[in-house]
Amino acid sequence: MTVTNNDWQEFKSGTETIEIQVFPGTERTQGRAFIMYEDIQDTFPGVTRLLNGKRVVGMMADSEGNRLQPLRIQYHPGCTIQVVTQSASTPSPLPSPFSSPLPSPAPSPSLPLKAPSRLCPPQTPPAHPGTSKAKILNTRGLVLEASNLSTTAKEEYRTSVLLYDTFLQAVRSGQTEDTNSIKEDFQTHFTALESEMAKNTELQQQMVEMQHSMFEMQNNMVEMQQQALDRLALVQNRVQAILVQNYELHEYPIPRLFVVLPKDPDRWDPSRLFQNKFRLYFLCECGEHTRASQSNGNNISHHIHLARHEGYDIETPTEFFRRYGSYVLDMLNMLKYGAMAAGLTVPALVPLRMTATIDQLKDSLNHFSYNIEPSVNQAITYLQALSEAQNPHKSNKAQKVKGHSYVDELEALEGADLRRLGTFLKNRDSFQVLGNLYRIVTTEGHVKWVCLDHYRISYNAAAVKELTDLVQVNGGIFEEHIGRVEISLTSSIIAGQFYRAMERGRAIQEFRVTLAWETNASDLKALRDAVHRSNLFYLDLSFLNAPSMSSFLGRNKGANPLWELLVNARLHTFALAGYNGFFSDTSFTVRMTELRRLKITDQINWKKDGTKLLALIKHSPMLQELSIESTDLPGAYAAIKKVFGGTSSLKKLSLQSGALNCISVRYVEGAPSSVDLWVSDPSSPLLKGMTNLRLLQIRTEIHLPIGAHLSSLTDIVLRNPGLRELWIRCQLQELCNVFETVRAVAATMGSLTSLQVLRVYRGQIQLSTIVPQIGEATTLEVLSSELSSAPLQPLLKAYGNRLTKLRISNTKLSSLPFWTGPAFDVLLAQGDVSRIQSIELECTSLTDSIFRGILAILNHASFSAPASVHFSIKIDITWRKGKVCEDIVQFIVDAAHWLTEVKIVAHDLSNWKEAIQAKKAHCLSHDVFKTFNYQLGLNDALNKAEEDQLRTSAQ
Repeated sequence: MTVTNNDWQEFKSGTETIEIQVFPGTERTQGRAFIMYEDIQDTFPGVTRLLNGKRVVGMMADSEGNRLQPLRIQYHPGCTIQVVTQSASTPSPLPSPFSSPLPSPAPSPSLPLKAPSRLCPPQTPPAHPGTSKAKILNTRGLVLEASNLSTTAKEEYRTSVLLYDTFLQAVRSGQTEDTNSIKEDFQTHFTALESEMAKNTELQQQMVEMQHSMFEMQNNMVEMQQQALDRLALVQNRVQAILVQNYELHEYPIPRLFVVLPKDPDRWDPSRLFQNKFRLYFLCECGEHTRASQSNGNNISHHIHLARHEGYDIETPTEFFRRYGSYVLDMLNMLKYGAMAAGLTVPALVPLRMTATIDQLKDSLNHFSYNIEPSVNQAITYLQALSEAQNPHKSNKAQKVKGHSYVDELEALEGADLRRLGTFLKNRDSFQVLGNLYRIVTTEGHVKWVCLDHYRISYNAAAVKELTDLVQVNGGIFEEHIGRVEISLTSSIIAGQFYRAMERGRAIQEFRVTLAWETNASDLKALRDAVHRSNLFYLDLSFLNAPSMSSFLGRNKGANPLWELLVNARLHTFALAGYNGFFSDTSFTVRMTELRRLKITDQINWKKDGTKLLALIKHSPMLQELSIESTDLPGAYAAIKKVFGGTSSLKKLSLQSGALNCISVRYVEGAPSSVDLWVSDPSSPLLKGMTNLRLLQIRTEIHLPIGAHLSSLTDIVLRNPGLRELWIRCQLQELCNVFETVRAVAATMGSLTSLQVLRVYRGQIQLSTIVPQIGEATTLEVLSSELSSAPLQPLLKAYGNRLTKLRISNTKLSSLPFWTGPAFDVLLAQGDVSRIQSIELECTSLTDSIFRGILAILNHASFSAPASVHFSIKIDITWRKGKVCEDIVQFIVDAAHWLTEVKIVAHDLSNWKEAIQAKKAHCLSHDVFKTFNYQLGLNDALNKAEEDQLRTSAQ
């Protein structure tokens, strides 16, 4: 029998018959349909058992006999389940609240017994503070046995005790609406007994204690209610703050609303709280923005709900909850209590449970049995316990403050934390599609992540399909879940088709496009109009061969359509590459923009067109990142810094001039916080007065010495204690002096400097250290050759025992070799070559002295074991019989014990291997030989031609 949402189970209690909805079977119930026990409790308060005929209906259990949570019973089609409630049993006359064998006196006919229906017989008498249960029973017995009390007084006392006990139960069960009327009834009996109290001290003491206790409990209850309301208000405020927060598009790469729930609610172990496992579930941010797009006849709900996804295991739970615990707790409270803000609605759990359909939940929450309230409560309990365990001193302090919890002190989630969220998810989806959610942009320009159903409501599905096909045909990429397209358009016709689909679908938010044809003014206008009619927030525009537009529109008008793009209220990011004349070929009058990020690769003639850029900056008050190329880097930086002032929203400024000069400044609250600087001139005006350098690279021209600027370098290090990296290019003969001068300054500053990397280099010859204060941390790498070998010997004499990497390549810069026998002698004279980690040789640069020098290093007593050193030789010459090739073969045989790689031209591998193996180099395994493709040079071609001719003659 197939069960649907339209099936109902009949229940009967007394003369009342009610039907309750049946849920279809799931994998956890082995396909058996069921009714939620909580629905039965809501319908029949006080239910104690269920009967089908004479048989008791038990709770459903798994294969191991464990009850399924939350509780449920199996569906019994065609049967009526009898509900037995606490009030359904036949009560005896009002029982005595005293556990004593004393008989209950008959009611007095002159004083009717005041026992309203809300009176409940307690299981045990309540314990007064500091009073044992036995003493309470004994005192009550003494009152009833007193000879100086009338029968009427004893009945009044008996009713008073029942009212008191009923009051206690009402307080404990949270039935606060009954406590006032119960207390009033008690007070009536208290007044009636005042004359009798004067006769009996036990009666007076009992009545006064009960009266005082009731007043105290009610006051505490009111206080606790107020604390709960205050706490709920705090939760609502925090949740509303989250819901109304809007992120920039680049700060919103993944969904922001998520909760964490137990991975297996049925196996939740409260006794071992911190051993339970959790999963992360994203939420769909539907709301009024999706309702506005809904067509007639579609009855889909627009309340925030769990995404249709199985969730994600958490990679490092401890670190995850330390970073996101407060945020997750806010989200869980939002689900539990509900919230409404900024057009977003979250229904409380009870209505959510009652209205959720199986189709809505089966894909993501099947294992929650359509009721996530227990899981939410379990997760809240866990987070509160975790907060107390990690911060016991704060937790104890918080307990002294009424209504306050340590959780209130946890920091809110920042945008950077949101971007790092993906690193904690263990089973992430391919292509970063998190939670089966799609990113959309509302008509107000707010970014939201919604499920597929709400995504289809928001956008034209047919137009999106057309757009997808066009992107695929043109070899582009369409990441639909985030609305990003990357494509190269090859003609104005194809571009027009794409623009029309983009306008109709409105699903693109990030557009990276290359116009790969010779564009004209009409093409730029078509792009401008398409952007204005679309939903773009991000435009990255590149040209392959764009001409100067001045030839089409007249002088100073060609770039106008591109400038008109900037005033689009939706456009937040604009990047332009491959277009020359953006600043020079325009007559556009700058207007206000909503730009957050602007990047232009067209180098601006600062003297001529700098004012246009400054005007654009003034009209872009929301600008956070600016990247520009300029002919005058110091002048541009000084002017731009002055325009931004100290109150702008700027976060990053990047300026470049040519390949060697660049400055990148990060801002905090409108002020420069750190500067990364690359300059070719050590006397650059940019270095003067700079005090917040984080990285500095001085890349002097090859022919310019830097020795005259050593005092300036010293001042730079002293003025910039936050400097972390310093790179200096200098002449080879200056290497030692420059390195030691700077390192000595850093060593003198000690902990006052942040310098972590010091690198002084010439080509691929460099001295470096990651601990400038310690000389032993210095390393030397010689990976290239220079015009003269003269500076090499002093360098090896000073730092030869710090050599870590050595490469002798085939770069022939002079008639004299860079590495000579004396150079190796100086290196070995240091007595320590243990730091060498890598040796790379190319055969065309090898000489007899190099062969001897390398073998001397390998056989030196301090040289490391073969397994810890990478030793490679590249045979980049063609095999032929002769002294050169035979010397190479002999060297390989002599060094075979240390060699880890022998690279040979692919077509010549067999010849070289045969020659090497003929020398019986048994230490060389087959894995050591590698091949590479080598394009023959003129000499190699002549040699090969000569060999072919000799081979032909021999035949």
